[in-house]
Amino acid sequence: MKKLYLIGILMILIIGMLITSVYAVTATISFNGEDKVEPGSTNKIAVHITSDDTIGGIEGKIVTSSNISKLTTDNVYGKNGWLITAYDPETGVFNALKVTGTKEEDIFEIEYTVENQEGQAKIELKDLKIVNTNYEEGDIEDVSKTISIANKQSGESDDGHNNQVPSQNTSGQNTSAQNISRQNVTSNSTETVAKGSKNIPTTKSDAVLPKAGILNVIIPVVVLTIIVALVSYFGYKKYKEIN
Repeated sequence: MKKLYLIGILMILIIGMLITSVYAVTATISFNGEDKVEPGSTNKIAVHITSDDTIGGIEGKIVTSSNISKLTTDNVYGKNGWLITAYDPETGVFNALKVTGTKEEDIFEIEYTVENQEGQAKIELKDLKIVNTNYEEGDIEDVSKTISIANKQSGESDDGHNNQVPSQNTSGQNTSAQNISRQNVTSNSTETVAKGSKNIPTTKSDAVLPKAGILNVIIPVVVLTIIVALVSYFGYKKYKEIN
């Protein structure tokens, strides 16, 4: 009887430890890059991660629209100590790793070239999975960014704003001083991040990442353990009464 009690207590303690170790990991994946580019141009877009946990690995698939040239292994590279351990140009599948992990930073960059024609281009990250430094995995929702391909209008600067330049330059003043005061223009993306003298928009994907299916396993195990313990106890008690 004492052995039965000891086994039951040990099982309850183990299950309790497993339950308390289950928690949700929150993470955000976003794009940092221009909303508007010129036809035929080559540009860069960064993939940024923000998490309450320390993330050490990410995998997924890069998908681009047909008006973006096919990406090669040279077009996808890590930043801030992240390594692109694998990238397949045919499928777009990639793996990125950082041994020490991170909570927030740009993790890799994509260099892409658009066709020499105005229109709309799109870059997507799909089938995203992350792993933290405790080797806990989770899925992230797909994230995408739409980019406008258009020629610059007359008087439009590199950051997409129209700069009004006076026709006369009096008192030897440098006309570039007129560019000091600029207004931030809200883009069609979720958030705008100031970077240098440019407004670089970001597109985010927020997700809560449950540890893969553990609750679905633990809860039935707990119930089954309690049932087995009760049946064993009453069976043993009945056996003792008969004998």
